[in-house]
Amino acid sequence: MQAEASLAQARQWLSEGLFSESYEMLLSLRRQFEQEPPAPALLLDMWRGLLTLAQARSDASLVQEIVPKMLQAGRDQFEFDSSQMGSLLHHAGQALAAIGAGSDAETFFMQAYRRLPDTPKARYEYGLQLAYFYASYGHIDQALRWSKDAAGKAANAEELMLAHRAICCFYDAQGKSLEAAGLRQQGQSSMPDQNPAWLLIDQARSQRRLGFASRADAHYREAVGSLPDGDKARIYREIALNLLSRRDLAGAEAALVEGMQWVNPVSFEGQLLRAEQARLWQFQGRFPETEAVVQEILALWCERFAPHHPLCLRLREVLVEVSILRRDWMQGLARAEDLLRVSSGAYGGEHPCVARALYWMAQVWFYEGAREQAKAALTQAQMIWDEWADFAEVERALIHFGMGLIFADELEFYKAEDEMKKSCDLIEQRGLGDQALVLGHLLGARGDICRITGRDRQAQECAQRSQELLRPKK
Repeated sequence: MQAEASLAQARQWLSEGLFSESYEMLLSLRRQFEQEPPAPALLLDMWRGLLTLAQARSDASLVQEIVPKMLQAGRDQFEFDSSQMGSLLHHAGQALAAIGAGSDAETFFMQAYRRLPDTPKARYEYGLQLAYFYASYGHIDQALRWSKDAAGKAANAEELMLAHRAICCFYDAQGKSLEAAGLRQQGQSSMPDQNPAWLLIDQARSQRRLGFASRADAHYREAVGSLPDGDKARIYREIALNLLSRRDLAGAEAALVEGMQWVNPVSFEGQLLRAEQARLWQFQGRFPETEAVVQEILALWCERFAPHHPLCLRLREVLVEVSILRRDWMQGLARAEDLLRVSSGAYGGEHPCVARALYWMAQVWFYEGAREQAKAALTQAQMIWDEWADFAEVERALIHFGMGLIFADELEFYKAEDEMKKSCDLIEQRGLGDQALVLGHLLGARGDICRITGRDRQAQECAQRSQELLRPKK
């Protein structure tokens, strides 16, 4: 009974994001079970808990250690071809995908797939589940493959529409928004009885990724009136972000205010709209108002989720950025150090959240003039991102861009140009998609460096392409 209570406590802590406490409890149980072997079910539960924890912390070595132990404990209880073993194989695949071991994960997912009931519906639902799971970790190729598999198993028009929406979403993520737009138009014409609102929203998102903000706005406006009231607030947020891409700050704020009318201000959606409004105020130079709202929402989200939740970490980054804009280096460094402390305390030293914290520390040091400290932080961040290369191209590009700025500040212009070129190449090899504006800004900076080093032709090419990418499309 004591072991069962300890397992229940560890699961509760894990669900609350208290990773350290859960880990210590599970390790204590592991030592206990090594001395006194428990009932097979308890042993399996302990391995499953440890694997869930390792997945949440992106602890690659622990995942690789636990997967075979958990599966062996499962085989001691269940038939090899049973649905129970299928669930364990699926869990193993999730953990491996989370640490970037995509090929190994695919093997386990296929084994779990074979253990499903032999019905199209079960395989359709599993295919969509896997598609969105892979997408959440940035493995878009696998996500696209599984969503297409689900589309082939669809039993009716509604299921087919959901699968096609997923396919289009992943096309967009690959920068293939033209293919996505074509498939969405096909869906609108072939399924006229379906509510067109979400198809119009998807079209708006596709046009937005292609850079056609005006067309996107038209689709958003046509769709929003037909949406359920509970969904309108988040769509108004998308409308605001789309208007912001056109430098329409007044229109963006008006859209946020409209969205707030459809949601409780103290709800999560309401707080998200207020956070976006604070970001608009930041662009307008209204820093005290920005800080007040962001700190208020951060306190609420730290209590609601956990201090290390990605949403909370993003708000901490906003506070660091505001300190930089106010040229308050001491406050900025303190906030960046706090961001690093929270990230590393929750995820360890080799996690993307830690790399982002190091990037913001480097930003503070660079603008303060502490170039060597900035270089060291960016180098450490780059080492982390290199281990997450499947979906970190933009983050890695910003590291190279930051290095280029430092070299330019030191008058090392050829080194700066090399770093700027690397940053642009990383974005382009990913495919433009919604990163066209990012590439436009990077090319503008690269063109400035080329001009200084006398490469006038390259400077002109970079400037011309930068202007094309940054110019709002009709």
